[in-house]
Amino acid sequence: MAELASKVGKSTSYITKRIALLNLPEDVMEAIKNSSLKPSVAEELHSITDSSKQSHLGSLIVKRHLSINNVRDLLKNDSLYSENSDTPDMRRELRGFTKSIIALRIAMNRLGAILEDEEENWLIYEFLMQQKRMLHSQIDIIMKAKSKYVKQIFR
Repeated sequence: MAELASKVGKSTSYITKRIALLNLPEDVMEAIKNSSLKPSVAEELHSITDSSKQSHLGSLIVKRHLSINNVRDLLKNDSLYSENSDTPDMRRELRGFTKSIIALRIAMNRLGAILEDEEENWLIYEFLMQQKRMLHSQIDIIMKAKSKYVKQIFR
């Protein structure tokens, strides 16, 4: 490796990193060849072990023209790469999902506290239990919608 590096006039780490790019999926290597993906940005894909995720993130990088720092942030906050997308609108929408879930959980916890006090009056108790179940189902619905939204963003 050192011999090759000296002949090319580059450092051994540079050569090693460039050779490692050959282990990336074909579509990512094609994007590098077409100059739509910078090799330095593509190097960040090595932290992902799944080649389909590497391809997916590679196409996302090309599509959104992400910088190295954007990719690092995306990988650092990984949750299908990230719930924090690179645009403020998407972050705002995701924050809306999260705030809704938190508000519903708070309401559900408050109902739970009230339920402890109202165990004697069965009519009120049953009504509050029904409301608590409804809140729980609404939380589930919002969490599923958030998950679908995140998957849709990263197609």
